[in-house]
Amino acid sequence: MGSSPSKRVEIELRNSPSFQSAVANTYEECMNLTQHAFPGPCLYQLLHASTSVYTLLLSSSKDDPAAKIQQKWLPQPPTQLQIDRTLRKLKLLCNGKSASLNLEEFQAFILALFRDMALSNAFKSMAFYIPVGFLAILSSHLIAQRLPLIGPTYRTQGPKLPRIMAGYTAGTAAAVYINL
Repeated sequence: MGSSPSKRVEIELRNSPSFQSAVANTYEECMNLTQHAFPGPCLYQLLHASTSVYTLLLSSSKDDPAAKIQQKWLPQPPTQLQIDRTLRKLKLLCNGKSASLNLEEFQAFILALFRDMALSNAFKSMAFYIPVGFLAILSSHLIAQRLPLIGPTYRTQGPKLPRIMAGYTAGTAAAVYINL
């Protein structure tokens, strides 16, 4: 069927010129703020840096793939909790590591952070829409059974509810996958 959603988002971000320039500009800004005293941005600067990348993407062209991902799946800038989770996931907070990130680590960190944020928000929307859709289908099913003219015909055609719910679930999942 294609690549996984995480790979699709990662490829879109990696190939986006506005995302790459936002990451490079933010890296240089962090280096200037520390007056090049460290080999890269310090860990305490990562919240500011990721917020800076987020705001730079807001001002980018709406045709850019990263701007489209941000518009659909990133309603707010990253939080400190998301940053800490990404640091642990990439194992950048080990005891022997330095308190700053070089350019490659910084790019990998920002890419993983934005990818994970987009996927998390996409899965949250699926977790909302699927139960709400199930309730709508179930209520329609119960109402159709009780209608005087439609009810007897509806009941004689066998159980349709499981097939309708399966179709709705597959359709919702496919819609979120396609929009990533």
